[in-house]
Amino acid sequence: MAAQAKYDILTTVDVPDHYRDKWSGTLDILASMLQVPVALVMRVHEREIEVFARSVTDGTIYEERELAPLDTGLYCETVMSTRAELAVPDALGDSDWSDNPDVELGMVSYLGLPIDWPTGEIFGTICVLDRRAHAHPALHKRVLEQFRDLVQNDVALIFENHLLKQEMYEREEIERQLRSTQKHLHSLTRRLQTGRERERASLARELHDDIIQNLTAIKMDLDACARQLPGPMTDNVHSTIRIVDERIMATVHRVREMCDNLVPAVLEDLGLTAAVEWAVEDFERRTGIPGNVRLSEVTGIAPGVQLLLYRVLQQTMSHIATTSCTELFVELEQRQKDTVLKVIAAGHVLANPDPGRPDYMPLGEMKAQAASWGGKLRTWRTPEGLAVLRISVPSLPPVS
Repeated sequence: MAAQAKYDILTTVDVPDHYRDKWSGTLDILASMLQVPVALVMRVHEREIEVFARSVTDGTIYEERELAPLDTGLYCETVMSTRAELAVPDALGDSDWSDNPDVELGMVSYLGLPIDWPTGEIFGTICVLDRRAHAHPALHKRVLEQFRDLVQNDVALIFENHLLKQEMYEREEIERQLRSTQKHLHSLTRRLQTGRERERASLARELHDDIIQNLTAIKMDLDACARQLPGPMTDNVHSTIRIVDERIMATVHRVREMCDNLVPAVLEDLGLTAAVEWAVEDFERRTGIPGNVRLSEVTGIAPGVQLLLYRVLQQTMSHIATTSCTELFVELEQRQKDTVLKVIAAGHVLANPDPGRPDYMPLGEMKAQAASWGGKLRTWRTPEGLAVLRISVPSLPPVS
Protein backbone atom coordinates (compact mmCIF):
# COMPACT_ATOMS: atom_id res chain seq x y z
CA MET A 1 0.00 0.00 0.00
CA ALA A 2 2.81 2.42 0.88
CA ALA A 3 4.57 1.75 -2.42
CA GLN A 4 1.35 2.31 -4.33
CA ALA A 5 0.75 5.64 -2.55
CA LYS A 6 4.34 6.64 -3.28
CA TYR A 7 4.01 6.15 -7.01
CA ASP A 8 0.51 7.55 -7.49
CA ILE A 9 1.93 11.04 -7.91
CA LEU A 10 4.55 9.72 -10.34
CA THR A 11 1.92 8.34 -12.71
CA THR A 12 -0.86 10.92 -12.40
CA VAL A 13 0.96 14.26 -12.73
CA ASP A 14 1.60 15.20 -16.34
CA VAL A 15 4.67 17.31 -17.10
CA PRO A 16 3.98 19.30 -20.30
CA ASP A 17 6.51 18.95 -23.11
CA HIS A 18 7.39 22.65 -23.12
CA TYR A 19 9.12 22.12 -19.77
CA ARG A 20 11.31 19.50 -21.45
CA ASP A 21 12.40 22.08 -24.01
CA LYS A 22 12.87 24.75 -21.35
CA TRP A 23 15.01 22.51 -19.16
CA SER A 24 17.08 21.34 -22.13
CA GLY A 25 18.09 24.94 -22.77
CA THR A 26 18.94 25.35 -19.07
CA LEU A 27 21.04 22.18 -19.13
CA ASP A 28 22.99 23.46 -22.13
CA ILE A 29 24.03 26.46 -20.05
CA LEU A 30 24.80 24.26 -17.05
CA ALA A 31 27.01 21.90 -19.08
CA SER A 32 28.89 24.84 -20.53
CA MET A 33 29.45 26.48 -17.14
CA LEU A 34 30.67 23.28 -15.49
CA GLN A 35 32.64 22.20 -18.58
CA VAL A 36 31.08 18.75 -18.87
CA PRO A 37 29.66 16.96 -21.92
CA VAL A 38 26.44 15.79 -20.26
CA ALA A 39 23.81 17.50 -18.07
CA LEU A 40 20.53 15.71 -17.36
CA VAL A 41 17.19 16.06 -15.60
CA MET A 42 15.99 12.59 -14.69
CA ARG A 43 12.42 11.67 -13.74
CA VAL A 44 11.70 8.54 -11.75
CA HIS A 45 8.81 6.18 -12.44
CA GLU A 46 7.63 3.13 -10.58
CA ARG A 47 10.14 0.69 -12.09
CA GLU A 48 12.25 2.90 -14.34
CA ILE A 49 14.05 6.21 -14.51
CA GLU A 50 13.68 8.46 -17.55
CA VAL A 51 16.00 10.92 -19.24
CA PHE A 52 13.41 13.66 -19.15
CA ALA A 53 15.66 16.49 -20.45
CA ARG A 54 19.27 16.63 -21.59
CA SER A 55 21.86 19.09 -22.72
CA VAL A 56 22.40 19.15 -26.46
CA THR A 57 26.15 18.88 -26.85
CA ASP A 58 28.56 16.84 -28.95
CA GLY A 59 29.36 14.64 -26.01
CA THR A 60 25.81 13.65 -25.11
CA ILE A 61 25.18 9.91 -25.37
CA TYR A 62 21.76 9.92 -23.68
CA GLU A 63 18.49 10.32 -25.58
CA GLU A 64 15.42 12.15 -24.34
CA ARG A 65 12.69 9.79 -23.04
CA GLU A 66 15.30 7.03 -22.75
CA LEU A 67 14.41 4.65 -19.92
CA ALA A 68 16.68 2.66 -17.64
CA PRO A 69 15.59 0.05 -15.07
CA LEU A 70 15.87 0.81 -11.39
CA ASP A 71 17.81 -1.25 -8.84
CA THR A 72 20.85 -1.49 -11.12
CA GLY A 73 23.26 0.70 -9.15
CA LEU A 74 22.88 3.96 -11.08
CA TYR A 75 24.36 7.11 -9.62
CA CYS A 76 20.93 8.74 -9.56
CA GLU A 77 19.43 5.92 -7.50
CA THR A 78 21.72 6.78 -4.61
CA VAL A 79 20.83 10.49 -4.90
CA MET A 80 17.11 9.65 -4.75
CA SER A 81 17.43 7.19 -1.87
CA THR A 82 19.63 9.45 0.29
CA ARG A 83 17.94 12.71 -0.81
CA ALA A 84 21.40 14.23 -0.79
CA GLU A 85 24.15 15.40 -3.10
CA LEU A 86 26.35 12.72 -4.64
CA ALA A 87 29.77 13.54 -6.02
CA VAL A 88 31.89 10.81 -7.65
CA PRO A 89 35.08 12.36 -9.04
CA ASP A 90 36.40 9.11 -10.56
CA ALA A 91 34.35 5.92 -10.52
CA LEU A 92 37.22 3.89 -11.96
CA GLY A 93 39.21 4.55 -8.85
CA ASP A 94 36.30 3.88 -6.48
CA SER A 95 35.32 0.28 -5.84
CA ASP A 96 31.76 1.37 -4.85
CA TRP A 97 31.11 2.76 -8.33
CA SER A 98 33.40 0.96 -10.71
CA ASP A 99 30.68 -1.48 -11.79
CA ASN A 100 27.72 0.90 -12.18
CA PRO A 101 25.97 1.02 -15.60
CA ASP A 102 27.08 4.58 -16.40
CA VAL A 103 30.74 3.53 -16.22
CA GLU A 104 30.03 1.02 -18.98
CA LEU A 105 28.92 4.04 -21.05
CA GLY A 106 32.18 5.80 -20.24
CA MET A 107 30.77 8.24 -17.67
CA VAL A 108 33.27 8.04 -14.82
CA SER A 109 32.54 11.39 -13.14
CA TYR A 110 29.19 12.34 -11.61
CA LEU A 111 27.68 15.19 -9.61
CA GLY A 112 23.94 15.13 -8.82
CA LEU A 113 21.22 16.54 -6.59
CA PRO A 114 17.67 15.35 -5.84
CA ILE A 115 14.57 17.12 -7.19
CA ASP A 116 11.44 16.85 -5.04
CA TRP A 117 7.73 17.34 -5.59
CA PRO A 118 6.11 19.83 -3.16
CA THR A 119 4.57 16.83 -1.38
CA GLY A 120 8.02 15.50 -0.47
CA GLU A 121 7.89 12.70 -3.05
CA ILE A 122 10.99 12.38 -5.20
CA PHE A 123 10.71 13.71 -8.74
CA GLY A 124 14.18 12.66 -9.86
CA THR A 125 17.57 14.27 -10.14
CA ILE A 126 19.62 16.92 -11.88
CA CYS A 127 23.13 15.79 -12.66
CA VAL A 128 26.23 16.30 -14.75
CA LEU A 129 28.51 13.53 -16.04
CA ASP A 130 31.95 13.45 -17.65
CA ARG A 131 34.14 10.89 -19.43
CA ARG A 132 37.16 12.07 -17.50
CA ALA A 133 37.82 12.29 -13.79
CA HIS A 134 36.38 15.53 -12.57
CA ALA A 135 36.54 16.81 -9.00
CA HIS A 136 33.97 19.57 -9.01
CA PRO A 137 34.85 22.55 -6.80
CA ALA A 138 32.42 24.09 -4.32
CA LEU A 139 31.49 26.77 -6.87
CA HIS A 140 30.27 24.11 -9.31
CA LYS A 141 28.18 22.54 -6.60
CA ARG A 142 26.57 25.88 -5.76
CA VAL A 143 25.85 26.46 -9.45
CA LEU A 144 24.22 23.03 -9.66
CA GLU A 145 22.10 23.88 -6.59
CA GLN A 146 20.91 27.08 -8.26
CA PHE A 147 19.93 25.21 -11.40
CA ARG A 148 18.27 22.50 -9.31
CA ASP A 149 16.19 25.17 -7.53
CA LEU A 150 15.06 26.58 -10.89
CA VAL A 151 13.86 23.16 -12.02
CA GLN A 152 12.32 22.41 -8.64
CA ASN A 153 10.35 25.67 -8.76
CA ASP A 154 8.97 24.58 -12.12
CA VAL A 155 8.08 21.20 -10.62
CA ALA A 156 6.17 22.98 -7.85
CA LEU A 157 4.30 25.04 -10.46
CA ILE A 158 3.51 21.88 -12.44
CA PHE A 159 2.11 20.28 -9.32
CA GLU A 160 -0.03 23.33 -8.48
CA ASN A 161 -1.42 23.30 -12.02
CA HIS A 162 -2.12 19.60 -11.64
CA LEU A 163 -4.05 20.24 -8.43
CA LEU A 164 -6.03 23.03 -10.09
CA LYS A 165 -6.90 20.80 -13.04
CA GLN A 166 -7.85 17.99 -10.68
CA GLU A 167 -10.01 20.34 -8.63
CA MET A 168 -11.67 21.66 -11.79
CA TYR A 169 -12.32 18.11 -12.98
CA GLU A 170 -13.77 17.11 -9.62
CA ARG A 171 -15.90 20.25 -9.56
CA GLU A 172 -17.13 19.58 -13.09
CA GLU A 173 -17.94 16.01 -12.10
CA ILE A 174 -19.85 17.19 -9.03
CA GLU A 175 -21.71 19.74 -11.15
CA ARG A 176 -22.51 17.03 -13.69
CA GLN A 177 -23.87 14.80 -10.95
CA LEU A 178 -25.85 17.70 -9.50
CA ARG A 179 -27.32 18.49 -12.92
CA SER A 180 -28.23 14.84 -13.37
CA THR A 181 -29.80 14.71 -9.89
CA GLN A 182 -31.62 18.00 -10.48
CA LYS A 183 -32.93 16.73 -13.81
CA HIS A 184 -34.14 13.57 -12.09
CA LEU A 185 -35.80 15.58 -9.30
CA HIS A 186 -37.48 17.84 -11.84
CA SER A 187 -38.80 14.78 -13.63
CA LEU A 188 -40.10 13.35 -10.35
CA THR A 189 -41.69 16.69 -9.45
CA ARG A 190 -43.52 16.87 -12.76
CA ARG A 191 -44.64 13.26 -12.42
CA LEU A 192 -45.90 14.02 -8.92
CA GLN A 193 -47.88 16.99 -10.19
CA THR A 194 -49.22 14.95 -13.09
CA GLY A 195 -50.33 12.26 -10.65
CA ARG A 196 -52.06 14.82 -8.47
CA GLU A 197 -53.87 16.31 -11.44
CA ARG A 198 -55.06 12.85 -12.44
CA GLU A 199 -56.35 12.25 -8.91
CA ARG A 200 -58.13 15.61 -8.99
CA ALA A 201 -59.68 14.78 -12.36
CA SER A 202 -60.82 11.41 -11.06
CA LEU A 203 -62.30 13.00 -7.93
CA ALA A 204 -64.03 15.68 -10.03
CA ARG A 205 -65.60 13.03 -12.22
CA GLU A 206 -66.84 11.15 -9.16
CA LEU A 207 -68.29 14.31 -7.65
CA HIS A 208 -69.99 15.22 -10.90
CA ASP A 209 -71.21 11.76 -11.81
CA ASP A 210 -72.27 10.63 -8.34
CA ILE A 211 -73.02 13.63 -6.14
CA ILE A 212 -74.43 16.11 -8.63
CA GLN A 213 -76.40 13.52 -10.55
CA ASN A 214 -77.81 12.05 -7.32
CA LEU A 215 -78.70 15.48 -5.99
CA THR A 216 -80.37 16.34 -9.29
CA ALA A 217 -82.33 13.09 -9.17
CA ILE A 218 -83.38 13.81 -5.56
CA LYS A 219 -84.59 17.28 -6.59
CA MET A 220 -86.59 15.81 -9.48
CA ASP A 221 -88.10 13.15 -7.21
CA LEU A 222 -88.96 15.81 -4.63
CA ASP A 223 -90.67 17.94 -7.26
CA ALA A 224 -92.60 14.89 -8.52
CA CYS A 225 -93.75 14.03 -5.00
CA ALA A 226 -94.87 17.61 -4.43
CA ARG A 227 -96.98 17.55 -7.58
CA GLN A 228 -98.73 14.35 -6.48
CA LEU A 229 -99.78 15.69 -3.08
CA PRO A 230 -103.40 16.87 -2.61
CA GLY A 231 -103.88 20.63 -2.81
CA PRO A 232 -104.34 21.37 0.93
CA MET A 233 -101.31 19.23 1.85
CA THR A 234 -99.20 20.92 -0.82
CA ASP A 235 -99.83 24.26 0.84
CA ASN A 236 -98.67 22.89 4.21
CA VAL A 237 -95.34 21.48 2.93
CA HIS A 238 -94.65 24.05 0.22
CA SER A 239 -92.26 26.14 2.36
CA THR A 240 -90.38 23.03 3.51
CA ILE A 241 -90.06 21.74 -0.07
CA ARG A 242 -88.77 25.12 -1.17
CA ILE A 243 -86.13 25.16 1.61
CA VAL A 244 -85.01 21.62 0.75
CA ASP A 245 -84.91 22.52 -2.92
CA GLU A 246 -82.75 25.57 -2.21
CA ARG A 247 -80.37 23.50 -0.10
CA ILE A 248 -80.06 20.93 -2.85
CA MET A 249 -79.28 23.62 -5.43
CA ALA A 250 -76.77 25.27 -3.07
CA THR A 251 -75.07 21.91 -2.59
CA VAL A 252 -75.02 21.32 -6.35
CA HIS A 253 -73.50 24.78 -6.84
CA ARG A 254 -70.85 24.13 -4.19
CA VAL A 255 -69.96 20.74 -5.65
CA ARG A 256 -69.61 22.35 -9.07
CA GLU A 257 -67.26 24.92 -7.57
CA MET A 258 -65.22 22.09 -6.09
CA CYS A 259 -65.12 20.41 -9.50
CA ASP A 260 -63.97 23.65 -11.09
CA ASN A 261 -61.20 23.92 -8.50
CA LEU A 262 -60.17 20.33 -9.08
CA VAL A 263 -60.33 20.51 -12.87
CA PRO A 264 -60.50 24.08 -14.23
CA ALA A 265 -62.75 23.51 -17.24
CA VAL A 266 -62.36 27.14 -18.30
CA LEU A 267 -58.62 26.55 -18.67
CA GLU A 268 -59.15 23.54 -20.91
CA ASP A 269 -61.94 25.17 -22.92
CA LEU A 270 -60.81 28.80 -23.27
CA GLY A 271 -57.09 28.86 -22.43
CA LEU A 272 -54.90 30.44 -19.76
CA THR A 273 -55.74 34.09 -20.37
CA ALA A 274 -59.50 33.52 -20.04
CA ALA A 275 -58.97 31.24 -17.04
CA VAL A 276 -56.93 33.91 -15.21
CA GLU A 277 -59.54 36.56 -15.94
CA TRP A 278 -62.35 34.28 -14.74
CA ALA A 279 -60.42 33.33 -11.58
CA VAL A 280 -59.84 36.98 -10.63
CA GLU A 281 -63.51 37.84 -11.25
CA ASP A 282 -64.56 34.86 -9.13
CA PHE A 283 -62.14 35.96 -6.40
CA GLU A 284 -63.65 39.45 -6.37
CA ARG A 285 -67.18 38.02 -6.28
CA ARG A 286 -66.44 35.68 -3.38
CA THR A 287 -64.30 37.98 -1.24
CA GLY A 288 -65.39 41.49 -2.16
CA ILE A 289 -61.72 42.41 -2.65
CA PRO A 290 -61.25 44.47 -5.85
CA GLY A 291 -59.34 42.58 -8.51
CA ASN A 292 -57.51 44.17 -11.45
CA VAL A 293 -55.96 42.35 -14.38
CA ARG A 294 -53.55 43.18 -17.18
CA LEU A 295 -53.47 40.21 -19.50
CA SER A 296 -51.94 39.33 -22.84
CA GLU A 297 -52.77 36.38 -25.03
CA VAL A 298 -50.69 33.31 -24.26
CA THR A 299 -50.05 30.80 -27.01
CA GLY A 300 -47.75 27.92 -27.70
CA ILE A 301 -46.90 26.86 -24.13
CA ALA A 302 -47.29 23.34 -22.83
CA PRO A 303 -50.58 22.41 -21.13
CA GLY A 304 -48.61 21.46 -18.02
CA VAL A 305 -47.11 24.96 -17.85
CA GLN A 306 -50.53 26.57 -18.24
CA LEU A 307 -51.89 24.39 -15.47
CA LEU A 308 -48.94 25.23 -13.22
CA LEU A 309 -49.46 28.98 -13.68
CA TYR A 310 -53.16 28.61 -12.98
CA ARG A 311 -52.52 26.49 -9.86
CA VAL A 312 -50.03 29.05 -8.52
CA LEU A 313 -52.58 31.83 -9.06
CA GLN A 314 -55.31 29.71 -7.47
CA GLN A 315 -53.22 28.91 -4.41
CA THR A 316 -52.03 32.51 -4.03
CA MET A 317 -55.54 33.94 -4.18
CA SER A 318 -56.79 31.32 -1.71
CA HIS A 319 -54.13 32.44 0.75
CA ILE A 320 -54.71 36.15 0.14
CA ALA A 321 -58.44 35.72 0.70
CA THR A 322 -57.78 34.71 4.33
CA THR A 323 -55.76 37.86 5.12
CA SER A 324 -56.48 41.57 5.26
CA CYS A 325 -55.82 42.18 1.56
CA THR A 326 -57.40 45.38 0.23
CA GLU A 327 -56.75 45.05 -3.49
CA LEU A 328 -55.43 42.47 -5.94
CA PHE A 329 -53.46 43.01 -9.18
CA VAL A 330 -52.73 40.16 -11.61
CA GLU A 331 -50.51 40.48 -14.67
CA LEU A 332 -49.99 37.84 -17.35
CA GLU A 333 -47.47 38.55 -20.10
CA GLN A 334 -45.92 36.38 -22.78
CA ARG A 335 -42.48 37.54 -23.81
CA GLN A 336 -40.13 36.30 -26.50
CA LYS A 337 -38.56 33.60 -24.33
CA ASP A 338 -40.80 33.24 -21.29
CA THR A 339 -44.28 33.68 -19.89
CA VAL A 340 -44.61 35.71 -16.69
CA LEU A 341 -47.40 35.69 -14.13
CA LYS A 342 -47.27 38.35 -11.43
CA VAL A 343 -49.66 38.59 -8.46
CA ILE A 344 -49.56 41.77 -6.36
CA ALA A 345 -51.56 42.11 -3.15
CA ALA A 346 -52.07 45.44 -1.37
CA GLY A 347 -52.51 45.37 2.39
CA HIS A 348 -51.56 41.70 2.56
CA VAL A 349 -50.25 40.68 5.98
CA LEU A 350 -47.68 37.90 5.99
CA ALA A 351 -49.20 34.69 7.27
CA ASN A 352 -48.79 30.98 6.70
CA PRO A 353 -51.25 29.38 4.28
CA ASP A 354 -53.77 26.93 5.70
CA PRO A 355 -52.36 23.45 4.96
CA GLY A 356 -55.83 21.99 5.45
CA ARG A 357 -57.15 23.54 2.27
CA PRO A 358 -57.67 21.06 -0.60
CA ASP A 359 -55.73 23.30 -3.00
CA TYR A 360 -52.84 23.87 -0.58
CA MET A 361 -49.42 24.03 -2.24
CA PRO A 362 -46.45 25.16 -0.12
CA LEU A 363 -44.25 27.91 -1.51
CA GLY A 364 -41.30 25.53 -1.70
CA GLU A 365 -43.32 23.11 -3.79
CA MET A 366 -44.45 25.91 -6.09
CA LYS A 367 -40.80 26.85 -6.61
CA ALA A 368 -39.92 23.22 -7.29
CA GLN A 369 -42.77 22.94 -9.79
CA ALA A 370 -41.57 26.08 -11.57
CA ALA A 371 -37.99 24.80 -11.63
CA SER A 372 -39.14 21.46 -13.08
CA TRP A 373 -40.30 23.37 -16.17
CA GLY A 374 -37.11 25.43 -16.30
CA GLY A 375 -38.75 28.43 -14.62
CA LYS A 376 -38.33 30.47 -11.47
CA LEU A 377 -40.67 31.71 -8.73
CA ARG A 378 -39.84 34.60 -6.40
CA THR A 379 -41.70 36.48 -3.71
CA TRP A 380 -40.86 39.82 -2.11
CA ARG A 381 -42.36 42.86 -0.41
CA THR A 382 -41.97 46.37 -1.80
CA PRO A 383 -41.24 49.46 0.32
CA GLU A 384 -44.85 50.51 -0.31
CA GLY A 385 -46.05 47.36 1.48
CA LEU A 386 -47.13 45.44 -1.61
CA ALA A 387 -46.66 41.67 -1.49
CA VAL A 388 -45.47 40.35 -4.86
CA LEU A 389 -45.29 36.85 -6.30
CA ARG A 390 -43.68 36.43 -9.73
CA ILE A 391 -43.32 33.20 -11.67
CA SER A 392 -41.68 32.95 -15.06
CA VAL A 393 -41.43 29.84 -17.22
CA PRO A 394 -39.91 29.35 -20.68
CA SER A 395 -42.33 29.71 -23.57
CA LEU A 396 -42.32 26.86 -25.98
CA PRO A 397 -42.52 27.70 -29.71
CA PRO A 398 -46.09 27.61 -31.07
CA VAL A 399 -47.10 24.27 -32.48
CA SER A 400 -47.38 24.55 -36.27
